[in-house]
Amino acid sequence: MEYAWYWLDDSGRWIEYGEEHPDHCSATVKSADLENEFLADQTGIVLFRAGSQIQNITLSRSVCPPQWDRSALPDIGYKLVELSYTSSEYGNIKRLFEKTMKDYYIHQLQRIQNPALWQVFQWQKEQMRKLNKSKPVDERLLFHGTSPSHVPAICEQNFDWRICGTHGTKYGKGSYFARDASYSHAYCSSRSGRYSMFVAHVLVGDFVQGNPEYVRPPPRCSNSNRLYDSCVDDLTDPSIFVIFEKHQVYPAYILEYSSGAQCMIL
Repeated sequence: MEYAWYWLDDSGRWIEYGEEHPDHCSATVKSADLENEFLADQTGIVLFRAGSQIQNITLSRSVCPPQWDRSALPDIGYKLVELSYTSSEYGNIKRLFEKTMKDYYIHQLQRIQNPALWQVFQWQKEQMRKLNKSKPVDERLLFHGTSPSHVPAICEQNFDWRICGTHGTKYGKGSYFARDASYSHAYCSSRSGRYSMFVAHVLVGDFVQGNPEYVRPPPRCSNSNRLYDSCVDDLTDPSIFVIFEKHQVYPAYILEYSSGAQCMIL
């Protein structure tokens, strides 16, 4: 099995070491270099340059992201970890949410720690990267609204459009994810005045205009043996993404929030 090494930027995107990215300085070390160093010394430290800065990385193989709580890693299934409102992780999600939900208040943000789903998601990302000739895969943090009764099953088994996609199939028969929390809010139902919404890592990849007849993305014009990765509402400025393959999604967070002039509980 070939392994790839990634780092998490401030906006929640996983970027492979050595890949060029428009928002970041390229590093002098590549994923393959780190893998070779790890195979030679599994507890070593590698120094490298990113722009004008000298960085270092301690080599270790993990089945989960570094920010996960290691004391809450289940052998099977998932665990929920409440995030502190002072953490950068909380702040990133809060900013995304409030872009379109300024009059709503976050009561709780929980991280979903499901090692099995995470490993499958990373495997899927690596396969898409290889098919894309080692170019970065378009990965986004998107919102998904659903019924509270579906939350445990999604945390355990991932999204299933046969359950989650019952609200509409305008752009295809898949699971729907939105750039704007306000769109997903329309599909949330409240429980005692509070709503729950998912925030997910989604590998949108190469997308195409959606169609209600699609049960999977259509073939690419350049290669009829390869399908597009997802469908969207608007090719020039997409805000809705339809995913047909659940391995392209990792349910990362559950937002609990309310409307009106209620006090925010931190």
